[in-house]
Amino acid sequence: MSIPKPTGSPGEYFENMGVTSELCRKVIQMALQHGGDDCDLYFQHSASNSIQLTDGKVSQASSSLDLGMGVRVIQGDQVGYSYSEDLSPSALLNAARVASQIASNGQTLSIPLPKSHPLPNYYPVTQPWDSVDMHTRVALLRKWEERAFSLDNRVNRVDVFLRDGASVVMIVRADGKMVEDWRPSTMAYMQVTVEENGKRESNAYNVAGRAGLEYFDEDRQARLVKEAVRRALFQLDAISPPAGEYPVVLAAGPSAILLHEAIGH
Repeated sequence: MSIPKPTGSPGEYFENMGVTSELCRKVIQMALQHGGDDCDLYFQHSASNSIQLTDGKVSQASSSLDLGMGVRVIQGDQVGYSYSEDLSPSALLNAARVASQIASNGQTLSIPLPKSHPLPNYYPVTQPWDSVDMHTRVALLRKWEERAFSLDNRVNRVDVFLRDGASVVMIVRADGKMVEDWRPSTMAYMQVTVEENGKRESNAYNVAGRAGLEYFDEDRQARLVKEAVRRALFQLDAISPPAGEYPVVLAAGPSAILLHEAIGH
């Protein structure tokens, strides 16, 4: 299950679900009924598939589908938000009514009919996932698993995970601007367990991007497998540090969370 790239004009995808420009105008009008500095609507329809291979067998396979709308009203530094997983007019208007409670300036704004604004083709996919069958996905995972085992005889277990998906997003603003974007995605993850002289270690590596099957060219497949195996083998030589105090070097990114938790506790 996947969502192919829309071929119609921006806004047409959700219009086929009953979300017309006039309905969007009414929803924004409802959201700003008590006033507010700004408002936008965020529609999203997403589908994804995942499959996992463990010990040469497909251990997990799943698909998911999400559909809904979020409405945001801004007044000063305050934000009112609500959402609906139902795209019927009554549900969308009710969500807008809830979000409107943040505003209280009493101004009545005239909301124009939204007009679409085309976006560049940010993701020029050549092999979209909606054209890739499950047999192809499984064959790809088996190929990665076989490569991992062939790289070193100390590899005794390989877990491989592949996820793909796509979503259509539409944003409608109070000034009448409407944009729509199609966002493909994929991620491959490999965890390798190695063993030597009774010592077992494991490590993992992943690659991800907004692309189709073409993302997994030979170079990227080789890097996925080699790096996962290399990291696991590196663990075999790791030793516990001697007791005592040591300088700590934190890289940018997630390490800030570790520092926060350490200080907080």
